[in-house]
Amino acid sequence: MLCSHWLRRVQNGLQSFGQRSTLEMISLNVKYPSQPMRPFLTIGLVSLLAIAFTKITEEKKQLKLLIAFLYQLLELYAIPNWIVHDAADCALNEISKAFSQSVSEFLYDHGTYLIHQIALAAQSRTEHDHAPIVFSALLDRVDNQEMFHHVRYIVEDLLQALDRHMQEYCILILRSMLSFVSAVGRWFSELKPLEEKEPEKDDGELLTEEQAIVEVQKKPPPLPITSVENVLLRTTHLLSSSHLPIRILVLKILREGGLPISSIGFLSKWVLRNFDDSLLPTIYRNWEVLIHRFNDQELEVRQECVKVVAQMVKVSKTFVYRRIRYQLWPSIEKWMRSQSTRNCSPVSSTYKYQLLVLESFADIWIGIDASPDDVELLLAVLRLYCRDSINTQLRLSAEKAIGRLKGFLEERK
Repeated sequence: MLCSHWLRRVQNGLQSFGQRSTLEMISLNVKYPSQPMRPFLTIGLVSLLAIAFTKITEEKKQLKLLIAFLYQLLELYAIPNWIVHDAADCALNEISKAFSQSVSEFLYDHGTYLIHQIALAAQSRTEHDHAPIVFSALLDRVDNQEMFHHVRYIVEDLLQALDRHMQEYCILILRSMLSFVSAVGRWFSELKPLEEKEPEKDDGELLTEEQAIVEVQKKPPPLPITSVENVLLRTTHLLSSSHLPIRILVLKILREGGLPISSIGFLSKWVLRNFDDSLLPTIYRNWEVLIHRFNDQELEVRQECVKVVAQMVKVSKTFVYRRIRYQLWPSIEKWMRSQSTRNCSPVSSTYKYQLLVLESFADIWIGIDASPDDVELLLAVLRLYCRDSINTQLRLSAEKAIGRLKGFLEERK
């Protein structure tokens, strides 16, 4: 218990770095405090506690240490310093092995203790900024879908805090919401709506018109779907935030929650992909605020917007045709034409945005089943990037996109 007490004191010092750079907080690439001994002291304490835990055989004492230590361990696991993160990860693995379980199984079995501590921390004036960090780490490591029923109440508590706290804390909450919608995508990747049967009486006779209207009223979607919808509904307004990290995080939540959740490069999982009654209204509600972000001064935000639109097309097909053609494309076309005559560094945001547009818009046009006339509009822009003076990677991407569009036009004939 003495080690746990010292660990908390050291940890409180570590947490002060979490507010220093909100840009870095998006990618968890936060610099460690300047004290050179603090990481090593933390590693030593974590290792000592993990060893002590595996040696304790009395269940009561083991549980007492677990309650005091596990919350802090997950908080350290979320720290971006790779030495501390790896030490916490190693400790989690060793403790789980002592119970003959995987880390996911161990955290799920003891999740009620963690959820209780997270709930208390979320309501605390001094500890509230720790809650979303631990919550994110817990969600990232648990694969059991039953965990959803334990954590969905914490999601509501954290969403209520979005409007009450400083933007630095909002970033932590948004990161935890990103972890939540990603977890829902893992846990319920095959979730589908129940097939609706034609309404009829028990004796096989058809119902009257009034009875049929009542019977065919659609059932509400499952709780995981409504929870993700709620997260999207409660966070999308922050796209208008003046703070860049907040805008980017909200776009990531939109892409992973309402739309596909990328999985290890091979597969994609959609939280709402099988629920048109939830998916299409989600796209409709978010389109206007999304389209305004294509005029954002920060090109990193525009890049995220392109990714969101590309995923919208994958799941909704022609539903967004007119929106893309008449609202989005004119601004994209104007910007791409203006940039095609300029040279820019391959590490610049301008270059990265151009490359993403060249790589994405052929698939977007094919996805919405664009007419030949509209395809020619995109081809005209792509040809501007096929000149010898254009950066090689941009030129190759444009040529590849042209090839895909020509193949698409051939198939339409």
